[in-house]
Amino acid sequence: MIELNNQSNWTAGLFPAWSSQGEKQYTIVVKKVYEYNKEGKVVEASVTPELVMTDEYAGEPGESTVIWPSEIVPFKYGSEVIVTGKAFPPVAQPPLVMEATVGLQFPNGKHWSKSIMVIGERQWQSSLLGTVASDPSYLKPIDLIYEYAFGGKHPTNQQKVFAENPAGCGFELSGRVAKGHPLPQIETPGKLIRKAGQQVPPAGFAAIAPNWSPRLERNPDIDDDALVAGEFPYSSKTDIKLHNQAPEDQQQETWTDKMFTVQLKGLTSNLDYRKTLSLNLSLIQPDVALQSSEHAKHLKLLCDTLIIDTDQQTITQLWRGSVLEKALKQPSWITVLDGNDQEAIDQTDIEQADIEQEESVYA
Repeated sequence: MIELNNQSNWTAGLFPAWSSQGEKQYTIVVKKVYEYNKEGKVVEASVTPELVMTDEYAGEPGESTVIWPSEIVPFKYGSEVIVTGKAFPPVAQPPLVMEATVGLQFPNGKHWSKSIMVIGERQWQSSLLGTVASDPSYLKPIDLIYEYAFGGKHPTNQQKVFAENPAGCGFELSGRVAKGHPLPQIETPGKLIRKAGQQVPPAGFAAIAPNWSPRLERNPDIDDDALVAGEFPYSSKTDIKLHNQAPEDQQQETWTDKMFTVQLKGLTSNLDYRKTLSLNLSLIQPDVALQSSEHAKHLKLLCDTLIIDTDQQTITQLWRGSVLEKALKQPSWITVLDGNDQEAIDQTDIEQADIEQEESVYA
């Protein structure tokens, strides 16, 4: 009943799904990728990869870091930033400790940033003062994964896990039990671990796995009968943030600016970790229209996800919108064009589409 006609240079996909209100919809996702270098030059990638259909993990699914999240979720609440890759200390004179920061600078003067503290390898050791941390080793490039943050499993009871980060280290370690165990290498500035047994929030920029807290608590109960019948499969209304993947402090109000500046510190290879790299990024909305033999309706998509890959030095934009199934009265297709190809869409009988787009509470 509906097909996708992608005539753009971007990657696009159309997926049947359920809205947050329990209505059948078709989700349209458009993906655009930019490449950058240490001089701050940003260019559109010559080839945009295919959409990532499922979460990609560093190791065992559900028990390790999501290194790249699914890009085809039905909806998100506001917009969010996710960072994957590495933090990069200098090779010639590596420090023992460094700070890594990601930030966004908006044209209206609004600024957002988040920092993590990256520390050289340490272990808990015995001393006259009790169990203390060893001196850190010199830093090497380190993966931005939660395996290096606080969390993990109980040392003698593997069924007891730190719900916010089952993949981490340091959970339930105190006294002699802690001896020889590693300390987290990625921590939150101002909330550093001072003693064995101390519990702190996990630090990091990566996506949160759907079975980790707080995403776990948002998962609704499955209605098996409804699922088999092809109806709304949940026994209750879904949480508006069900499909948000970034840490809470990386979720923001919906981006409506046409451009902003991405700021990275300590996250760029062969660049002084004390220097901030500024990357001017355009937010060019793709031209998307719902069309039939009789009329065309423009669809409004929002950029709800920014994925920064510091290894590949790429920035991925994900634009998302939806069409309710009940709005489709006849065979239709969705056409996607580049942002400057608006005139190529049939302008006959243009009107606002019957779409559902999740809005931010901050808007």
